[in-house]
Amino acid sequence: MNSLWILCFSILIVYHFQFCNSTYIFTQNDFGTSVCKSEIYDENCPEGTPTIFNGPKKNVPMNLGFLNKTSDIFYDGYNMTEFGFPIFFEYFLDNENLNVNLIIANGKQSKVGNGLYYYVSLIDDEGICGKTRPTTEKETLSGGLYLNQRKAKYAYYIYQSPDSTCILTIEFDDLFQGDYETKNPKKIKPQEINLIASKVKGFYYPFFTIDSILGTAVFLTFKDDKLSAVHYKIDENDLTNFKKVLSLSLTLDSKSDGGESILWYFENPYNYKNSNPTFTSFAKSTFLFFAIEEYSNVIGIWSPKYAHATLLDIDDNHRRFYFLDSDYLNYFTMDYFEEDTEYETFSNLLSNSSSTSFIHLNKAYFQKNQEIEKVSDL
Repeated sequence: MNSLWILCFSILIVYHFQFCNSTYIFTQNDFGTSVCKSEIYDENCPEGTPTIFNGPKKNVPMNLGFLNKTSDIFYDGYNMTEFGFPIFFEYFLDNENLNVNLIIANGKQSKVGNGLYYYVSLIDDEGICGKTRPTTEKETLSGGLYLNQRKAKYAYYIYQSPDSTCILTIEFDDLFQGDYETKNPKKIKPQEINLIASKVKGFYYPFFTIDSILGTAVFLTFKDDKLSAVHYKIDENDLTNFKKVLSLSLTLDSKSDGGESILWYFENPYNYKNSNPTFTSFAKSTFLFFAIEEYSNVIGIWSPKYAHATLLDIDDNHRRFYFLDSDYLNYFTMDYFEEDTEYETFSNLLSNSSSTSFIHLNKAYFQKNQEIEKVSDL
């Protein structure tokens, strides 16, 4: 037992949590959002786990981004530099134009251990996006910020409606200002706004997300009782050119109660609790969660190693966001992709990714990189 512990500890030092206890889950309840290690997909963070974000309510949308900034180590060894900086969104649904506040982690901790966050307001003043904006809480699921400072030239806020896509181009430095604790966001102006027609077949609105590792916009499609996560590359040279690059089949076990419940949910889209669904993508891992009225919560996770859905306790008030396991990215199988060419495409996307979880860029990298901007305390 001691020798096994020493081996695992040694690997942790060398590979930055790559093979031992590298699995993290994000959960959100009435007190805020927490992140912690978990060996199984349907586990909650232990009671009393510090929240990295104290949201004003339970249904705050979220995705992850990657910044050229070092991060404090949060609960259970979570390092935002390696695994992603959380981004939260506040929408103003009664505004005739798209209006969203972006709450972006800066990697620092407050005195009580919560995360500190930049706070900016993004408004489509000219109304270019038109009706391509959320009007209900559930529809806020269909927006996200592509923020990968190591890979992209700009940041992009994207909102996806059933038939159109609105893309707001943002300078990185414009995002890194404001203080969420003041509750007063800094208004920023997008460099450019593009509204394009969407031709994604079978898109099940509003299940849309951004994969900041691969640099893709991800659509959940539902056709003939089959689910897929379809990835479209975000082309910075031509933002109007959304090109399909991957289609990951999200298979369901017909013998699983969770699998049957997912199909039941999609056939009855109005049956859900106050806890809105979530749909997130982290390279090969696709994650789906929703709650069904007077039945139970359902959670699904798909990767090359697992394709599983399960029912959760009806009284469980946690909302799931992500299941992060770096080992998934090292388990390649062509069977996971719907076309053989997609396997090669994914490998190329991942090899160009600057996610430190898998390229092993640690703090020593940033100390050598003179372009790194030191995070200042708010």
